[in-house]
Amino acid sequence: MSTSKLELAKALLDGMIVDRPNDRIGIEYLKARTPEEQQARQALANLLRSPGELDPQLRESLASLFDPAPPPRQQRKLAFKFRRRGSYTDHFANAQIFIEVNDAIRKGAKTAHAIISVAGQHSLSEELVKRIWSQHRREYLAQHPQAED
Repeated sequence: MSTSKLELAKALLDGMIVDRPNDRIGIEYLKARTPEEQQARQALANLLRSPGELDPQLRESLASLFDPAPPPRQQRKLAFKFRRRGSYTDHFANAQIFIEVNDAIRKGAKTAHAIISVAGQHSLSEELVKRIWSQHRREYLAQHPQAED
């Protein structure tokens, strides 16, 4: 029997009731970085992205995690961290670089000259601007194939 997305999401946020010795019950949470936790995270993401109504208990569980004064029953907290070590990628700054290079090319500049010019304007290496230009150009063309010359 498969577990529903809602059940997986609730297990992720609220834990699962389990039987303990001596006729007691308790709460256990999914272990971090296990296939079960990854499956539950995906289920929660799918539910949040779906156009349907969100289960009220699930909504309350999420709200409790964000609440700066959570109810006493909420023993866990949500922490925002970068997904990888080191500096993060500033996609907005990179998009600006792409747009400036792209605009210069559209105005008639050769690609190499546009890259050199934008690198100089922003005190960046030509190699970095070229890498940003290449990456964003691939993404842009994938979304706008008619833009390819």
